[in-house]
Amino acid sequence: MTYMNRSGQPLDAVAQFYKVEPGEILVVLDDLALPLGRIRFRPDGGSGGHNGLESIIMQFATENIPRLRVGIGAAPREETVDYVLGKFFEEEKPLVASGVDRAVAAAKWAIDNGLVSAMNTFNKVEEL
Repeated sequence: MTYMNRSGQPLDAVAQFYKVEPGEILVVLDDLALPLGRIRFRPDGGSGGHNGLESIIMQFATENIPRLRVGIGAAPREETVDYVLGKFFEEEKPLVASGVDRAVAAAKWAIDNGLVSAMNTFNKVEEL
């Protein structure tokens, strides 16, 4: 067991055990840069300041790891940790539930139809 900020080591152990390449992994993560409830696939790229994703990128020594970012909305700069670890307000919960449901559907779609198809289907700006 480890903290989210050190996700790279356990993910690498699982990938080695099952002989999975980095490009075959789909990392699902929260994203402060996306509005609450929005989702966005990316085939690769930097961590965007996300410590867990940074750990994974460092462990695998590549940025070529597909990810599904789930928006949690912007945090006040000096309160980022409290914001990320905090609870959603009651009025936000329907939007959160909708975003989680959409992320689950998107991940299933990516598995069944491939990442490019998932990006084309789910990266459109949806009405929230």
